[in-house]
Amino acid sequence: SGGFAARTWATLGGTGEVYFDSITMLVFLLLGARYVELAARQRAARALEPLLAWRPQFAMRLRVPGEEGPPERVPAHALRIGDRVLIPAGESVSADGEVLEGTGAADESLMTGEARAAAKCPGAVVMSGSVNLDQPLVMRVTGVGAETRAAAIGRLVERAAAGKPPLADAADRIAARLTAVVLAVALAAALAWWFVEPGRAVWVAIAV
Repeated sequence: SGGFAARTWATLGGTGEVYFDSITMLVFLLLGARYVELAARQRAARALEPLLAWRPQFAMRLRVPGEEGPPERVPAHALRIGDRVLIPAGESVSADGEVLEGTGAADESLMTGEARAAAKCPGAVVMSGSVNLDQPLVMRVTGVGAETRAAAIGRLVERAAAGKPPLADAADRIAARLTAVVLAVALAAALAWWFVEPGRAVWVAIAV
């Protein structure tokens, strides 16, 4: 603001130096850096969307031993630790669990990035967000809602998208100190020139 005001005065008055190009370059670099940061945050948000949309709305919960009847279709958020859940082939897993019955394979690429399907048999761990590919599986729920690995990864990604990397924080701290040093030097230069040639004090400070 000071540079722009001084250069406007110099332009209108026909005296002094004009540094509009320097001011424009500074604004361009600042806006460019902020645009790059915004684009990175938007890419992170788009990458997070599949992870947040993985959870199916319903699950097939098996009845407790001793009760007769087919599996009941319940909202996924109604599942509790210890429930037995039937996972049909082609369906997403709605909670973390352990396979009790059945043998097959699950697509865990959303969670692990591994494209190869993971074999599942009794005793194997099944992660929420994975997809049962082959045969129906029966699993015992070990984690639901915010306790699942998918929810934990989602929280980490959201936290990373909302915050700044250590390098950016360090750059901000250095920039703040550098700004204070530059302003102090400019003020010192203005005071020094005030006693030598007052008419140049403001121009020297703006130049610094």
